[in-house]
Amino acid sequence: MGIVITKPALDHFPPMFLLGMRFIFSAAILVWFFRPPWADMKNIFLASLIGSTLMYGLMFNGLKLIDASLMIVVVQLQVPFASLLAWIAFKDRLGWRRTLGVVLAFVGVILIAGSPEEQSALVGISLVIMGAFVWAIGQMLFKRLSGMGGLRLVTWVAVMAGPQLLLCSWFFEHGQLEALYTATPSHWLTVGYLVFILTVVGYSCWYFLLARYDINQVVPFLFLEPVSAVAGGVFLLGETLTTDRILGGLAVFAGVALITLFYRPETKEQMKTGTR
Repeated sequence: MGIVITKPALDHFPPMFLLGMRFIFSAAILVWFFRPPWADMKNIFLASLIGSTLMYGLMFNGLKLIDASLMIVVVQLQVPFASLLAWIAFKDRLGWRRTLGVVLAFVGVILIAGSPEEQSALVGISLVIMGAFVWAIGQMLFKRLSGMGGLRLVTWVAVMAGPQLLLCSWFFEHGQLEALYTATPSHWLTVGYLVFILTVVGYSCWYFLLARYDINQVVPFLFLEPVSAVAGGVFLLGETLTTDRILGGLAVFAGVALITLFYRPETKEQMKTGTR
């Protein structure tokens, strides 16, 4: 529900400023529990710059221009983008199911992108698509840092991303001080939700599950994210679901499901023989 709750706050806070506060406050809470990974600081800086600052900057500036229910569908392109980059960079075999999934996901977004009549909506969709692509690049960088532990990585990414986002906000946005002075309790509740529920509690639960269960048991639950976000956008924000959005969304979800649920890693024998 983070997208649904954040959407109204973007009418008050500049996007990168809001995200900067999220990471700064999250880092202030978590930094006391995890020692600094000095040897990996350069890699963390680069990963946070691309996989957090640039990615979130694109996605949330896009969210400001489109509905939350539309954004959460388009952002699912991060999965086929990741598969394509793994295929290109790591020679990870796609197979016919994953290839079909990639095609379905892109067809779904084309259906959705063809429906907006406002130019701002097309710009918003484009920003979210670029953000999804940058997310996939960021995951390749984060993969090199996965050995340090999930929450420890989240902590020090937040330490890096917070100042980066605030600096970008200072250069590219305006009205930050006015937004702080005029913020209502509901605006600060949104900030609190992003910090405590979404980052601290949410990531803690996520990495707790990943540490105790096979990833194939955990990842499918991510399909609840677009379902809950679309429902929240419709029932809480009064957004409208058009036929194009429904059909495009179903195609995207089907494509992501094919990529995520039906992929089986190669065995050593298959890797040697080139069979599947």
